[in-house]
Amino acid sequence: MKLLKISGYFDYLREGEEESGEEERDFSEQKCLEVLQNLQMEQYEEIADIPMSALDDLFLEVIGGDKYIKMDPNQEQDVLDLFEECTVDKKVDLEMMAKVLGYLLRRDCSKKTALLVVDVQNDFISGSLALKNSPANQDGEEIVEVVNNILEEHPFDAVVYTTDWHPEDHCSFYTNVSKYPLHESSTVSAEEAKVLDKVVYDGDKPIEQVLWPPHCIQESEGAELHSELNVKEDSIRILKGTHPQIDSYSAFWDNGRSTQTILFQEFIDRKITHVFVCGLATDFCVAYTAFDSNTHGFQTFVIEDACRGVCDESIEGMKTKEKRNGIKIIESSDIKDIIEI
Repeated sequence: MKLLKISGYFDYLREGEEESGEEERDFSEQKCLEVLQNLQMEQYEEIADIPMSALDDLFLEVIGGDKYIKMDPNQEQDVLDLFEECTVDKKVDLEMMAKVLGYLLRRDCSKKTALLVVDVQNDFISGSLALKNSPANQDGEEIVEVVNNILEEHPFDAVVYTTDWHPEDHCSFYTNVSKYPLHESSTVSAEEAKVLDKVVYDGDKPIEQVLWPPHCIQESEGAELHSELNVKEDSIRILKGTHPQIDSYSAFWDNGRSTQTILFQEFIDRKITHVFVCGLATDFCVAYTAFDSNTHGFQTFVIEDACRGVCDESIEGMKTKEKRNGIKIIESSDIKDIIEI
């Protein structure tokens, strides 16, 4: 919940303006970007290179010297950590920093919610990777009605649908292992690779990959969302796993965290604070999406009765890890109370 925590550092700004009746200061994203440019923050190659003194200068300029109350070192480190989590390879990205600053200093800090519906696609329900044929024997179709009821009962500020959208030569398919170099640490060879095996692909950094049958191939019927799923007209759509050489379980990042989707920026722009995750599969794309949502600072919930998974052991393991990291495991019946608090 780092976004919410850091936002709390600046509550005094909003309260002070309300009490004094003075003209509101400009904490907009554009203002933040101008200050970042004026302070030449691009001189630092990585976020970790930014000294605390530069962070103080930044907030002094944005907030105003007469208003800024210096943060303690732990608070300053929280801000730098958040910048690192929101940029690719921890590089300085002024536009992303400006978005985050604008979010932290926003005047409207009311609760804003998002429902993230993960991969409710035909191939995971009745196609080549149907969960009911996986070790846990869970039926993905069972969640369609649950998700529809959630959408009907709760007015979320944003609704997101993700879909695996793989090219035919995607590295996650067990049939394609021979097309990509394996790292020396891989214990499974291309010749013996089968579904649910793990290989390690070579590259700038080795990436472990669970192998699957071909599924959710771009433009195929198997990649389409289930026909009975309620799809909101004004929703956000995220395509995952579009690059042949890297898989993408999370709705925010690929598995190597080398490319980022638009989702984090969409949530920042919409001032989202609370994210509810559901869909397929509990122990893979749902879990990885929840972890990244939590890492980026949103208060994150996994709706257990609106998820189905692959393996009992990994389902329980992911639930334990989620709880340990502050992600809440809830039922759909709990959503109303959380939203209304």
